[in-house]
Amino acid sequence: PESAIIDGFKWIHWDNGVNHSRLGLTDGGDFSVAIRWDENQLNEYNGDTLQSIRFFIADSGFSEIVVKIWTGDEAEHLIYYDTVTDPVFNAWNEDAIDTLLLLDASLEYWVGYRVLGQESGSLPVGKDNGPRHYPNGEMFSINEITWDAAGSISDNYNWNIQLKLVNKDDTITKCTGFNIYRRKVNEEPLYTL
Repeated sequence: PESAIIDGFKWIHWDNGVNHSRLGLTDGGDFSVAIRWDENQLNEYNGDTLQSIRFFIADSGFSEIVVKIWTGDEAEHLIYYDTVTDPVFNAWNEDAIDTLLLLDASLEYWVGYRVLGQESGSLPVGKDNGPRHYPNGEMFSINEITWDAAGSISDNYNWNIQLKLVNKDDTITKCTGFNIYRRKVNEEPLYTL
């Protein structure tokens, strides 16, 4: 193929792209962080493909990270999740979305991850230094039923979480593989794999 590169993508996010500090639960445990967009806030991206999630993991003191995408008020409908294997610590991680998801701008979108088994004293969640985009850039939940804006509890920041969208109007060429055939002169079949 001439090209297997995807062009025409855009990262959408509330953070400034730089990790400034980190947070976690004082006593450890399980919790979720997310960023969100209200319905019709993503009108310019309607029909685009959700490509991947990027997030900053600042510490290794936990057992598992599960990235998630929800729709609806209070993240009521889970539409995607994936357990991240071997995350890189004190760095950005990117998780490719392996399911075809097209953005419907009439819906509310939530993008984030669940930290499982955070150890006491560990601070795995990366955040920028603001300005705070209340309540879109800093949602927090223990049970994924009730969500709060984390900045209302402490500081002026946004989670370092980003969503990659591929523009619906761009031509995308993805090579997933190819076959090689050999031609045999004067033999049947003429071409063999």
